[in-house]
Amino acid sequence: MSHTPTSTADAVPVTPWAALKQPALAIYMAGETVSMLGTWMQQFALGWVVTGLTSDATTLAWVNFASGIPMFLLAMHGGVIADRFDKRRILLATLAVQAVLAVLVGWLVGLGQLQIWHVMAVNVGLGIVVAFEMPAAAALLP
Repeated sequence: MSHTPTSTADAVPVTPWAALKQPALAIYMAGETVSMLGTWMQQFALGWVVTGLTSDATTLAWVNFASGIPMFLLAMHGGVIADRFDKRRILLATLAVQAVLAVLVGWLVGLGQLQIWHVMAVNVGLGIVVAFEMPAAAALLP
């Protein structure tokens, strides 16, 4: 037996933003937004740095490929890990590793020591980390 509203006071308007009235979800979504923006800015900045180190477009493609392949190969394993372990802890750990990688790149740039292989290694690391972060974030939301 389904419930039908007896008056307009019983009817609750549903808007796309209604879920954000839940404080925990609003905080989570704000954090995810900042995290994704940071990841995109980092990828853009790494591409910019690579073009400053070399004018070879193929090298830039390889740098992007270095982050994509681990995500492709490990995303299913990341999903299994997200199903079996605490999603919040997975997110905290993966975001901490991403921050460490970003600081490492910034430190190397600041010292003037950044080389293409550093960027490749960081992008492989980012690809691995994101392969575990994305399934945990997606599974945490519902």
